[in-house]
Amino acid sequence: MSQNWPARKLVEIEIDEVSFYLDLRLWECRSVHDFSKKFSLDQVVMTQDKMILCWDPRTNNVFKGDHHDYSLRKDELLWYQLPSIEKLDPVGYSALMGYPPLMTATDMKKEAMRQASNQQVNRKAIKIPDTRSRKRKGKHL
Repeated sequence: MSQNWPARKLVEIEIDEVSFYLDLRLWECRSVHDFSKKFSLDQVVMTQDKMILCWDPRTNNVFKGDHHDYSLRKDELLWYQLPSIEKLDPVGYSALMGYPPLMTATDMKKEAMRQASNQQVNRKAIKIPDTRSRKRKGKHL
């Protein structure tokens, strides 16, 4: 499975002035400056096109509590809406889904040039016989 995950810099997202790395391989967000501050993406509500999370400004982390705790503190908690993980990190999402790694624009240009040169070589390799230079057999009309 690790072969699908390209070596790269992780995507950074900012929530309430705190920067987090979005790590889809570990399925978590962790603080850029303090790796002990992290939360699982299981704590985030995900829809087709967005992620929604309840933020606790006291802990600078996702709210961890039950319904009773939420009802007592709902005025101080913040709700954040972020783009979907597919939009935030298309390369990581591709690896998560088991798709081949995404190609960069430079890779796509190189691949297109390689395919074009292969087609030119194939065109040169095909010889079309010249029927005008051969003598015809049979009756001439």
